[in-house]
Amino acid sequence: MVLRGPCRSRGAAQVKDLCFQHDPRCGQLCADAGCQKEHLDTLQEADAERLDRALQAWQTRKKKSEKDACAKESGVPDRCDILMKTPCSMLRSDLPLPPGLFEVPWYYDMRWHQRAMSAQLISSCSFLAHSSLWSCIPRLRRYREIHPDQRPIFAAELGRLCGRSLPHRGVLCVEKPYLQGFVEGLAETVTVEFILLAVNGGDAPLTLHQQEQIALLPGLQACFAMNLHTALDALCSHLLQLVLSNCKGRNLIFLMTSSI
Repeated sequence: MVLRGPCRSRGAAQVKDLCFQHDPRCGQLCADAGCQKEHLDTLQEADAERLDRALQAWQTRKKKSEKDACAKESGVPDRCDILMKTPCSMLRSDLPLPPGLFEVPWYYDMRWHQRAMSAQLISSCSFLAHSSLWSCIPRLRRYREIHPDQRPIFAAELGRLCGRSLPHRGVLCVEKPYLQGFVEGLAETVTVEFILLAVNGGDAPLTLHQQEQIALLPGLQACFAMNLHTALDALCSHLLQLVLSNCKGRNLIFLMTSSI
């Protein structure tokens, strides 16, 4: 049986152990007689390529480190943080739960959010992840587990919470089956401008009656929905129109908030 030591990144080890002050091809020799780092003979092509790769990797890490340090000192948040930094952007303990016992947590965590934010394609997950109150919205498609009679009650409580938790303009993303109850609850507490995204919910369209209710929400600037009846109000549009107007999914939410 062969015993193996802990794995180490070959690239990382090379960058750490090589001496960048020693490059014979440029006539540069390390002047430190006690230098413990490896000195490559860059007159040899293989060693020259190895030193170049290591130096490039080190410079990349150095630039990133300097950028992070500068941002930390200046206190200027990343543009994603500007949108996401709300009281609900971190996990909360006062989120409503529907009646019943559930083995799977009802809300997403930071690990899911990091994965969803790195997605390159547009989806319901990416819309939710880029919204202002993603951690206050139930996991997608969990509405199927709530009895239809109980769903509006739960959705109304959810709407009231979202209205209270939105201190500045932003984007709310909710699944269409929650709209009955969510709209009423949101109307009771919201006090700022916002854009509403209505996603998922199977083949059921966003009806004209629902659009009329949504249009009455205080602070509503626009509503984009997947699958809706022909809109009578300019406030409501098909989500596809928004997607086609800016195919860079990562910038989609910022495009909307900038128009508020």
